[in-house]
Amino acid sequence: MEWIDDAVVLGARHFGEGKLVAEVFAREHGRFGGVVHAGRKSQPILQSGNLVHAGWKARLSEQLGFFQPLELVEPHATRLLDDPTALAGLSSAVALIRGATAERQAYPQLYDALIVLIEAMPQNEIWPALYTRFERGFRAARGEGFDLSRCAVTGETSNLAWVSPRT
Repeated sequence: MEWIDDAVVLGARHFGEGKLVAEVFAREHGRFGGVVHAGRKSQPILQSGNLVHAGWKARLSEQLGFFQPLELVEPHATRLLDDPTALAGLSSAVALIRGATAERQAYPQLYDALIVLIEAMPQNEIWPALYTRFERGFRAARGEGFDLSRCAVTGETSNLAWVSPRT
């Protein structure tokens, strides 16, 4: 089994000597993990939020597999190093994807929304609103939508103060 696609890096961790296990989020394949054999050389590429061109291969689809090729397309994480707030927003979006999506299940609309958000991160006047829409859409797709039409505590429809996912 194998595939090639552009993907957003979700993270990487050490795996033995000179190897890493990377996790990426691809449009057509979803969240996938795999071994990177040239781990130390690939560490700068495998920063969370970077866009990579990844090929994943394994003998059986259930196996961990490995990434080859793994080439940097856009160094999004590097562009945000001087902006701690945007970097925190990027980390939050990546953690949301990493922690709340099923492995090996495609989420093309979520991938597209993540790319739009990541590309807007250098623009401080735009990305916070996009992040809010991204997270709201993500939660709605999972059946956790918020009702923002009225206050969850008082029931008023103007000057909203409290939000509840149960309302």
